[in-house]
Amino acid sequence: MNLWRSESQQGIITVNASPDIFVGLLRDDPEAQESQEGEPSIGGSPYNEREESPMASIPDYLNNEPSPCRLLAWDSEFFQKRIARVTPQRVTEELVQDFRKWCEENFIDCLYLLATANDPKTIRLLEQGGFQFVDIRTTLETTIGNPPPLAAEFRVREARLDDTPALRAIAGVSHLDSRFYNDGHFPEERCRALYETWIVKSLNGWAQAVLVAELADEPVGYITCHLSPGVAEIGLFGVSDKAQGKGFGSQLIWQSLRWFKRQGVTDVTVVTQGRNVRAQRVYQKSGFIIRSIQFWYHYWPSGAPLIVSDIIP
Repeated sequence: MNLWRSESQQGIITVNASPDIFVGLLRDDPEAQESQEGEPSIGGSPYNEREESPMASIPDYLNNEPSPCRLLAWDSEFFQKRIARVTPQRVTEELVQDFRKWCEENFIDCLYLLATANDPKTIRLLEQGGFQFVDIRTTLETTIGNPPPLAAEFRVREARLDDTPALRAIAGVSHLDSRFYNDGHFPEERCRALYETWIVKSLNGWAQAVLVAELADEPVGYITCHLSPGVAEIGLFGVSDKAQGKGFGSQLIWQSLRWFKRQGVTDVTVVTQGRNVRAQRVYQKSGFIIRSIQFWYHYWPSGAPLIVSDIIP
């Protein structure tokens, strides 16, 4: 049975991404973003936050560029908190103080900042200014050569909408290394729902393709493929506990690269967490190399209490 069909044939999810749901990264975070070492599945990038509507501007400190703070409308609605993001990856002491003041004046609950990893001054200023380190964002890339065909003992196919319950269940217990779990302020149920929502949106058109691995006719893994002008990215990537260590992760990556190649793509990127050694090894085994390292920081102006979690080691 041929498990691969062209885009013109029935079955593959190829609808263009909805403009109001996520942004083709993380790319996340995004953030998929968005995977974890030692957890039940290998996750991709944390989801990619879409900066949908600008907040009230703060003074222009960056060479007359637009305001570096923006409201993240989707995040704010999803987490039921006022969430914003700082755009620049390097800061000054003056900027940090103005960020803090602006958050207070605009009733911001949480401010995201993605910092360059090679500026010690920025890192010191953020930590001294009350910003909480929550994640290492590792971006990998590859130039597609000749990905091997699907091994005979594996079954990987294009996703169907009736896969939704199974894939949603995998997503709900995966990606535990993401910055949302690590932050300690977001309720576990909302963190789980974030990735459940992400895979459901991917199945309904946000991803240009969703590939599924099967074991005994049951979905046991997924990988999402995203295309936008000049960008080709792997988004969510997860394998269930029962399929761990059996080669499904590598097969999903290879088949995603074959899908990208059929679309005329030559270069693909993916984002994962710095401590996710397992995922990085799988990607590197498939030909990916590290392109960049960045640090995620969250700032909670109110000093919100941490939520005690039983699932974070």
